[in-house]
Amino acid sequence: MISRQLIDNFTQLFKEKKYQELILKSNELTSIEQRPAGLSNLIGLSKVLLKQASKKNIISALDDFKDAYLKAKKEIYGMEALCNLITISTQNCSKYPELFDVLRNTEKLYLEAESNFKNNEKLL
Repeated sequence: MISRQLIDNFTQLFKEKKYQELILKSNELTSIEQRPAGLSNLIGLSKVLLKQASKKNIISALDDFKDAYLKAKKEIYGMEALCNLITISTQNCSKYPELFDVLRNTEKLYLEAESNFKNNEKLL
């Protein structure tokens, strides 16, 4: 279990746009299995928001978003993570064609989310 203080520390780093520091500390102090959904989503966003987000950063961020969705399928964090997964995959698939596979695999998650969040405009 990750302490509230550590999560607050990561949140503060994100607010201060210290994305690289957040990524390094999260890798050092946590594992993806330990992270709550909101933290996985925050780490994924940090990887995408780096000034020079590499292919490795993008793919790792997509893994974080998927992790966040799977941990919180019926919660707002899950929906936000799925939206990030779809958006970042779509934005980068022309640059990295292998992300088309990620999009194909995301369809199942989307259909699941559609039933969980029936009338949410964000998914439409």
